Amino acid sequence: MDGKSEILWPQDGKIMNMLGFDDAFRTAHKFRTSTDVSVRIASLSSLVMLKVIAWNDRPHERPQDPADINAIIDNYLEAGNFDRFYDENSDLVEMENYTIERAGAALIGRDLHQLCSRGPIVELKRILQKELELSERSLFFQQMAGYNNIEPYIGKIEIMLSNIE
Repeated sequence: MDGKSEILWPQDGKIMNMLGFDDAFRTAHKFRTSTDVSVRIASLSSLVMLKVIAWNDRPHERPQDPADINAIIDNYLEAGNFDRFYDENSDLVEMENYTIERAGAALIGRDLHQLCSRGPIVELKRILQKELELSERSLFFQQMAGYNNIEPYIGKIEIMLSNIE
């Protein structure tokens, strides 16, 4: 890995951006298998960050990433975060146009703020702000929405970004 946080895959010559991998590894959940093997699994919030960065590098090769991000947002509270949401983040219930999905987006933003270092957060915000500025022309939101109405998806990303700060 060089100073740019990239690796070159010798099989196909593709360059992989490693930005955020240190944070994802450092904050990964640790598990032991039944055969006593230790395994680390990236948190869902780290996965959102990694998918945004990966998508930005090759958006036409990674059209599933925005839809995956949406699925994580929509299911974030149900993925073991309900208690933490109500115990530590209950103020989110009072957000404008509250839904479970929008609350999940906000909690992901808060988690990313806690889990990630400055470099990956700056890049994540830069990428998503650029896509928000493109609005209807954004390939990210078109892919996220399955080429349907993108407005609800824009709202979730706006909420996530507003809670990263």
